[in-house]
Amino acid sequence: MKSLRRINIRGAKYFITMVTLNREPLLLKNTTIFWNSWRDIRPEVWVILPDHIHIIIEPQDDAISSIIHNFKIRYSRRFRNLYRAGRVWQNRFWDHVIRDEMIGGLQDYLGNDLYERNWGVIDKPSIEGEFGE
Repeated sequence: MKSLRRINIRGAKYFITMVTLNREPLLLKNTTIFWNSWRDIRPEVWVILPDHIHIIIEPQDDAISSIIHNFKIRYSRRFRNLYRAGRVWQNRFWDHVIRDEMIGGLQDYLGNDLYERNWGVIDKPSIEGEFGE
């Protein structure tokens, strides 16, 4: 598989999406695994859905690929120890450097569009964290 070049801008915020292998709906089984899988950085904003996760992070020194790679490894190990063997994640992830003019659109996407996709939840998905000014 060809390697993607990622842009690493110190102090920039990134909107990242990670998707489970074959879009298997397993992420809401145990959201504690999500938090226990982060080390040196924590997402500023996050939405956990059955088959994918959206986060906003602001890496300082580490490359974004390393941060996500390490998160996926830790998450997968914890998940396999609790539930089943096998892969958890798709190989890649999607990232966008956030520009100031994008904040409103991201808030709308995270707050409304995900709810309208009807993931079988009773209430709107919880959007945690705060968008920067």
